[in-house]
Amino acid sequence: MPGRHTDPARSSVGSDLFRFAVLLAILAVVLIGGSRVLTNLMGSGGDLEATNVSSTSGAATTATPTVAPQTSAPQPTVQTSTTTSTATTTTETTSATTPSTTATSAVAEPPVALDPSEVSVLVLNSTSRSGLAARLVQSLDALGYQTPEPTNYQTPLDQSRVWYVEGFRLEAEAVALVVPDALVELTQIESPSSPVTVVLGASFTE
Repeated sequence: MPGRHTDPARSSVGSDLFRFAVLLAILAVVLIGGSRVLTNLMGSGGDLEATNVSSTSGAATTATPTVAPQTSAPQPTVQTSTTTSTATTTTETTSATTPSTTATSAVAEPPVALDPSEVSVLVLNSTSRSGLAARLVQSLDALGYQTPEPTNYQTPLDQSRVWYVEGFRLEAEAVALVVPDALVELTQIESPSSPVTVVLGASFTE
């Protein structure tokens, strides 16, 4: 009976459609899976780059502060102490030298005799030669000395004397240049009228 049998052409077309649908399904699964794989790969690559960048920047950050304190620290320490010690040494040396120079110059100045016009010289004659004292007075007057009136000395002396009161040693030595044979001594006269007294003795020669 013809109604119970299927058309062979129709069954072939249905089979082809079924196979085509299966292939499309398989292709869709493959495409979806491949896109997921690519997405994972791209995501992991981005993470690696981010990790490298962050590690690099971290290394740079830690390296920078290590160099900075080493460069600036040594300079101020060396320059401060050297100048101060030099100035102190120079000041101490100058102050130590000053007093010694003053003391030396004060000691080096020798005492100076008074001018003859300020010195009074009394001449006494202990010999028997008359006019001996007067003639010596003329010589002393010529040198500028003050000369009171000469007189005689009661005790005869063999050697002439130039007597002086305390503080007139230099003036007596200057008068003794006119009386070469005289001894220069402190005065033997009580309350002398002149600071320098010449007593002519027997050894005096004109």
